[in-house]
Amino acid sequence: MIPLGILFLATSVLAVAAPPRIVGGYDASEGQFPYQVAVRLYENHHCGGAILNEHTVLSAAHCYSTYPASDFTVVAGTIKVDTTGDFYPVKEIRSHEMFMPYPKHNDIAIIKLKQPIKFNNNVQKIDLEYTNLVGAGHQCVLSGWGHTHPGYPAQSLKYAFLLTITNEACQKSLIQNAIIDSHICTFTQYGQGACNGDSGGPLAANGRLIGVVSYGVPPCAVGFPDVFTRVFSYVQWIEAHLS
Repeated sequence: MIPLGILFLATSVLAVAAPPRIVGGYDASEGQFPYQVAVRLYENHHCGGAILNEHTVLSAAHCYSTYPASDFTVVAGTIKVDTTGDFYPVKEIRSHEMFMPYPKHNDIAIIKLKQPIKFNNNVQKIDLEYTNLVGAGHQCVLSGWGHTHPGYPAQSLKYAFLLTITNEACQKSLIQNAIIDSHICTFTQYGQGACNGDSGGPLAANGRLIGVVSYGVPPCAVGFPDVFTRVFSYVQWIEAHLS
């Protein structure tokens, strides 16, 4: 059972009412976020991810706790995930050994692909952030195919510019949840933020990956922070799984 006040942002969870778009974002152009991938479960969009190298995608552990790796496909190089893109079968999914669904701690996973990703202008890796960005006011960008309205993921890739807030402020807003150092939170304004289907997707700043979409409060973008897994806290773990 999902605890009161927490919404997993994968599309496998029942959608709730949300304002239009990612939410409160814009339509991405081809090649604008070349590191962004979609992870499909069977034939449907499920979660997001970010390319780390030709064989590796970073995503969120909660997206993959139910199904075997063979049920997933990674789609790269497209903003129209249902109609175009390069499809890569998944070989293995390595969720963090200490992943805790409730509360959402260590919500990070590595996806290994059976075939190498082909890089081009629309498909590129993103570097990890090795500086621990703390405090409020860091501008960052979220991208994904999260729901645009109840029950329907975005037909085209969306993005929104967000601002980080302190973990202390995040904890005060999310009093039922345990916000820890390995989380990073964003809040910019009412009506803007992540929604169902954005889980596992990238939060970037200055061209580097700083966060992985973990969870938010339903309904989406109604005045509460979004919570991400802080990439800096897992750099050593990520690098150990790159090969």
